[in-house]
Amino acid sequence: MATLFSSHPATAIAALAEEAAAGGVLRRFERLQRVGMLGFIVLLLVLAVALLAALQGAHAQQLMQVVLVATPALAGAGAMWLLRRTRALVQAGLQAQAALAQASLRDPLTGAYNRRALDFKLDALLRQARERHQPLAVLALDLDGFKAVNDGHGHAAGDAALREVVARLHAAVGEADLVARTGGDEFVIALQPGTDEAAAQAVGRRLMQALAEPVALPGGSAARLGVSVGVALCPREGAVARALLEAADAACCAAKRGGKNRVEVAGLAGVGRCGGHRP
Repeated sequence: MATLFSSHPATAIAALAEEAAAGGVLRRFERLQRVGMLGFIVLLLVLAVALLAALQGAHAQQLMQVVLVATPALAGAGAMWLLRRTRALVQAGLQAQAALAQASLRDPLTGAYNRRALDFKLDALLRQARERHQPLAVLALDLDGFKAVNDGHGHAAGDAALREVVARLHAAVGEADLVARTGGDEFVIALQPGTDEAAAQAVGRRLMQALAEPVALPGGSAARLGVSVGVALCPREGAVARALLEAADAACCAAKRGGKNRVEVAGLAGVGRCGGHRP
C-alpha cells in the first residue's frame, strides 16, 4: 500500500484506486490460496509416505508416532499463518475499497471534491444548519484570466495552475470548509454552519487576495489570475442545495458583469439570475 504515502493526495488516491481496480488484492488472495493448496498436497504426500513406511518398515510404530505428533503441529502452524495472511489481505482490501470510495468523490486533477461530493456533503451541512438554527454560506467562484493561460501556455500549464489554485483555496478557508471543483475553472466553497453574510464576504475577499499573487507555470513563466465570487446564504436564498447553488451562481455572474475580480452577494440589488454562459 505504498501509494498511500504519495506526495500528492490526488495522485495517491488515483494510484490506489487503479491498484484495487486492477485486482491487486484479489491476485494476492489467489496466490495465497494456491500456497495453501500446495501445503495441503504436501501434507497428504507426507501422510501417504508415512503410511507406506508403517506397512513395510520395521520401525513402523515409531514412525507412526512421529507422524501423529508432527501432523497436528504442522497443521496448526499452517492454519495460524493462513489466518494472519488472510487478515492482512482483508485489511488491504478494505483500505483499497475505502480509497475507491474516496476517489469517486475527488477531482483527479486537483484533489478537490467533485460535484458528486458537493451534492452529498452540502446536503449534510444544510441539515446541520437547520438543526442548529444557524445560517450557512455558499460561495461560487469563477477564475478570471484562466482561458489565457490555456491558450497562451498550453493545457499542461493550465492543469498546473488549477492545482496551485486549489492549494491556495484550501489554505484560505477553514480546514472543515468544503472546496469543490464543479467545472473547468469553476469552484464552489461551502462554509461551516454559523457563517453569516459579513463573514462570508470576508472569506470571499480573502480568496481574492490568495489568488492575487502570480501563479508559477512550468517552464519558469507565471500567470496572473483573478476570481469572481458569488455569495448565497441559507435560509435567505433557499433551504435546499439546488436553490442555494443557483443563487450563488447568479451572484458570481453579477460579479463577472460588474468588472470581475470582486465579490457579490445574492439577494442584493442588481444581482439577478445567471442567463447562459458567464461573461
